[in-house]
Amino acid sequence: MLQHSVTTNKKSKKEKEKSNNKVYKGPVDQDVFQKNLVVENPKQQDILYESGQYFQNTKYRRFKGEVLGYCTPWNGNGFEISKIFHGKFTMLSPVWLTIPFGNTSTYQFSIHSVQTKWIKEIKANNNINHSVKLIPRILFEHWSIDDIIKLYSNTESQTKLIVSLLDVAQVYHII
Repeated sequence: MLQHSVTTNKKSKKEKEKSNNKVYKGPVDQDVFQKNLVVENPKQQDILYESGQYFQNTKYRRFKGEVLGYCTPWNGNGFEISKIFHGKFTMLSPVWLTIPFGNTSTYQFSIHSVQTKWIKEIKANNNINHSVKLIPRILFEHWSIDDIIKLYSNTESQTKLIVSLLDVAQVYHII
């Protein structure tokens, strides 16, 4: 059986108007409060339309608490966002240090994803009024729960891990 379908590409007037509404991305001169976007029941189209916009003063913070951001090597845009919004964060956690299972004698980290240029740029934006701490997330790759429990209960292994962590932190000027 052969089935064939043909459609026309005619858009309704409403669809044409929607497609002409270009979504602006980038900095704007009003924050979400000034634009009355902080509401109890936001509209889907408002979220989609406004999603690429941000207040131009990226150093201004309404929230005085700690703000942690994760930056992952598989989403390079996160590193750019962390630089743009440096003033909003108090801590950034790059996701790039891994300890593969099996090297418990030296705890050598897999460091191939470390982005030294990004570290320098983040540190260059720090000043006396605002400083972002870098707190790398560590992945214990292919470790079982039993392996973690053994590490937790062995002071000598913990010391080796701490020494290795400090070495990496000093090499990349994280501390």
